[in-house]
Amino acid sequence: MTLFFVVWSSVGQVIPIPICQKHGDCKIGEYCDNTFSCSICNYVTPETCDAIRVECCTDEFLRHCPSDPHKCPAKPVETQTNQGLYMFNVIFFITTISYLIVGSYINKYQKGKKGLYILPNYNSWVGLKGLVQDGIHFTQIKIGNRIPYDSLE
Repeated sequence: MTLFFVVWSSVGQVIPIPICQKHGDCKIGEYCDNTFSCSICNYVTPETCDAIRVECCTDEFLRHCPSDPHKCPAKPVETQTNQGLYMFNVIFFITTISYLIVGSYINKYQKGKKGLYILPNYNSWVGLKGLVQDGIHFTQIKIGNRIPYDSLE
């Protein structure tokens, strides 16, 4: 809450002087200086900072003095990364490579397979193309084409 002291000038007019204890007590464009009064941001120079209890480069000060009269160094922009997605991709990649290496080793040296048949579950991967085509055909039928559904098998 802003408190006001009343100062009588020589002509007897009342001039309010805001007293502050934090920057939030002052309007935007003003800051709370070390004399506990709201000062206009334009009076701050790069060499001096008379803000109360905070540095002139804090977020609180810059919120009230967005023109940055103190010439604060630019803060690095923090990039927001999706760590969960990154970790999923790393784990998925490692698991896939491990699956192929271990499965190929077992198929070649323990089961004696040769050629492309050393890949783990080779017959399942070859049949995947037909399963995808069958799923697309089934979906097209259910969406709106009235062509009767028959499996591609």
